[in-house]
Amino acid sequence: MEVSINPIRDDDGTVTAFLVSATDITHHKRLEEALRKSEKRHRALFDHSKDAILVADASTGMLLDANPQAQALTGRSLDELRTMHQSQLHPVDTFQAATDKFRAAALNPGARFLEMFVVDRDGNEIPVEISSTGAIAEDGRAVVFGVFHDITERRRAELALRDLNDSLEQHVAERTDALLASLDDLNSANVALEKALRHKDAFLANMSHELRTPLTGVLGLAEALQLGVYGTMTERQQESLHQIEQSGRHLLNLINDLLDVAKIDAGKLTLNYEPVFVNDICRSSMSMVRQLAMNKSQHLGSTIEPENLQVLVDSRRLKQVLVNLLSNAVKFTPQGGAIDLSVSANPTAGVVNFTVSDTGIGIREEDLPKLFHPFSQLEARKGGELMGTGLGLSLVLRLAELHGGSVSVQSKPNAGSRFTITLPWQAAGESPLRYQAAPAPSTAAAPQAAAAVLLVEDNPITATLLSDFLVGHGYKVTTATNGAEAVSMVVTLTPDLVLMDVQMRGMDGLEATRRIRAFDETAIAQTPIVALTALAMAGDRERCLAAGMNAYLCKPIDFAELTSTIERILSDRTKLVAALA
Repeated sequence: MEVSINPIRDDDGTVTAFLVSATDITHHKRLEEALRKSEKRHRALFDHSKDAILVADASTGMLLDANPQAQALTGRSLDELRTMHQSQLHPVDTFQAATDKFRAAALNPGARFLEMFVVDRDGNEIPVEISSTGAIAEDGRAVVFGVFHDITERRRAELALRDLNDSLEQHVAERTDALLASLDDLNSANVALEKALRHKDAFLANMSHELRTPLTGVLGLAEALQLGVYGTMTERQQESLHQIEQSGRHLLNLINDLLDVAKIDAGKLTLNYEPVFVNDICRSSMSMVRQLAMNKSQHLGSTIEPENLQVLVDSRRLKQVLVNLLSNAVKFTPQGGAIDLSVSANPTAGVVNFTVSDTGIGIREEDLPKLFHPFSQLEARKGGELMGTGLGLSLVLRLAELHGGSVSVQSKPNAGSRFTITLPWQAAGESPLRYQAAPAPSTAAAPQAAAAVLLVEDNPITATLLSDFLVGHGYKVTTATNGAEAVSMVVTLTPDLVLMDVQMRGMDGLEATRRIRAFDETAIAQTPIVALTALAMAGDRERCLAAGMNAYLCKPIDFAELTSTIERILSDRTKLVAALA
């Protein structure tokens, strides 16, 4: 209680009584105690803050108070600080800036954050982050509270990070320069590589032409002799001619394999997909190796399930794959062995498997990874015999992969081998496929009586061979040795058909064809022209047709294909003339 006692006096001033009043001050005492506790708590926070706290007079800028952390930061005692202006804590060149910022903090409510330097007793500049706010002290003065957070370590980290960034930027710049230099080198290398590839393509094209030209003579003469073009041959002579032809065909297959590998490497080999019956492909493939198997008394069998199986493939390339595998099986299977071709479809997996197995000499496990490398040859266990040229299986793998398939092999020495080609497959609808025999080819019209053929060929052996063959088949043949002669003779002789070599000295066959097609006279300009060329690289056929030729036959010439092509073109021309008449 708070008690007050007041005396009551009479007229002469004598105290006659006392007026006593009592007031309950419990609430007031409680407020005072709470205030003392609050001040004590705030003082404790002030004194024990991890950051330095300084209090300055807002109007004069003189420092009024500082916690222990502020004294440690500045290196000055509280008494020293109370004699200083707040701007004296900062570098000389920032006095005014510091004063302005503290005034702004006093005039505006809320905390202000800024980065500055504090100078300690020894003159060291310490980077700090300051948050400041204005307040009214108990005596009514406006004051500014400043909380100083030492950011020395943060500045060091920032500088380190900046140095690291600068270093990284320099490193990136150096690497970029190096990369650009490497790209320049790479571009130069690419140019050199493209040039080398062009040279390689030119080399392959020239080699193909140079090899096919003599092969045309060898195979053509062998076939012509067997057909009796130059008279009847004895049985022994026929056998020798057959061996000559087989050797020539083998060499031709090697040339074709080499060119196919080159086309695949150059990305120029494309597949012509068509739906074909597996029975037809397998039967045709096996017929090409049947004689070789018979010569070694080998059993050649096949199993195809289901029998009416149909696939979407490039039939010529699939046949090439199967013939390659079957030929290898025959070659490396001893006398009296067995070779089997089996085909099975897996609708669940969506694949069809073509498997060629044999009872041959087999392959060592360590040699299996080398099988599909181009020009990689394996040695048999006996006699060090080289197992092939290394092109065939490489081509098998690449053709399978072009179809979206794969190749696997299982083999052990003296236990035979098993090669499996797996190709994508999808059944055609729910009903089983029905076998449909291919329609019989239409019978070509008989050649015109003594049809006039102009043979343009600069190789005398090939010219003689083809001329003799055509004359023997009832054609009237005239020969030219270059393109210029061909153009002149087409104008003067107006032949029924021209067999045009492409690569000749002087004017080549393409230019000669273009000139013939350019004549105003229809009879000359529309003369049928068939390319007979040893050019077999990608695009050669297209270039011949684009020049205006009607057909393209690659050397060595297959006589049956040659006669059927001539008969078809002459028949079509006869029908056209009759229709126009």
